[in-house]
Amino acid sequence: MVQVRVDRWLANHIGEILAPLFALQEAVNGAKDAEGKEVIGGMARGIAFQMLEKLGTIPRRIVGRDFRGVDREGRFQMKQLGIWLGSASLYIPTLLKPAPAQLRLFLWALFDDMDRLPEIPVAGLCTIAIDRQAPRTFYEMSGYRVVGKNAVRLDMLERLANAARDVSMKGPFPADPDLMSLVGTSGDDFVEIMKYLGYARKEYSPEEAAKIIQTRAEKEAEQAQTLEKPTEKAPEKTPEKTPEKTPEKTPEKTTEKTTEKTHEAVVEGEAKPDAPKKTKEKAKEKAHVEKVEVAKVEEVIPEAAIPGEKPADSAKEKPEKSEEPAEPEKNLPVQPHALSA
Repeated sequence: MVQVRVDRWLANHIGEILAPLFALQEAVNGAKDAEGKEVIGGMARGIAFQMLEKLGTIPRRIVGRDFRGVDREGRFQMKQLGIWLGSASLYIPTLLKPAPAQLRLFLWALFDDMDRLPEIPVAGLCTIAIDRQAPRTFYEMSGYRVVGKNAVRLDMLERLANAARDVSMKGPFPADPDLMSLVGTSGDDFVEIMKYLGYARKEYSPEEAAKIIQTRAEKEAEQAQTLEKPTEKAPEKTPEKTPEKTPEKTPEKTTEKTTEKTHEAVVEGEAKPDAPKKTKEKAKEKAHVEKVEVAKVEEVIPEAAIPGEKPADSAKEKPEKSEEPAEPEKNLPVQPHALSA
């Protein structure tokens, strides 16, 4: 009874920590998605099977030829399973965490019937010195790749490869401290790691080195100019929009407001008649006023003015309000001849 519980706990524990590895196993065994298609197939399925045998990590050199035959769909399927398609390794990043890495190491040691293990790498170290008596698979199961006298963590090795690729696009480059800091090495150890990534060390004369530095500076300047071009175009677009919007919208709004005010004044003026008996005539006048255009409304104002006010003064004041919004047209800051200058 106790053994059954222990087995059940162990199976659940391993399945939880190594969940990405079990998902890879199901895909290799022919698992299908919701639409009934295989999760992975073709050459990608063969590479996934080799990764499963090595517990989720494999050097790209081993599967280089097969990986060239993987189409775009196959690579997408591998990414969906959490596989990182690096330039130096194919691996599942979540398996490089301390708990999955140690469990992979223990399972590998049990499978190979090993009584003792070398010193397990401390979590968080980018590069460690290797024990020459320890097998290389020991470091591979721990999430490291043996390069010369050191072992570099797989994800940091990929970061170095990506950074070196960007720098090499401008030509030969010196040993950059920023590149060295990614793996925590320098000198011959760093040169050995760069050789593993496909780079060669070469010495140049002072004249050749000066030319290389000059060409790199020119390329960097060109890249800086290409990045600055979008910012130069931005101020050109703003003055073009302002003269079109400001003169068109302001008079329309003001005229609408003035017509509404004058129309209200006419209606209010008619709401207080001197002779309340003539209702029929006033109804006809209201219908006539509603149909009147904006230009004719000003002529109706003196006739419907409120008693006690001077119609001539009110007619002079209200048109002045409608003319006020037209003043910004003269004082616009943006002019076509100023832009060309």
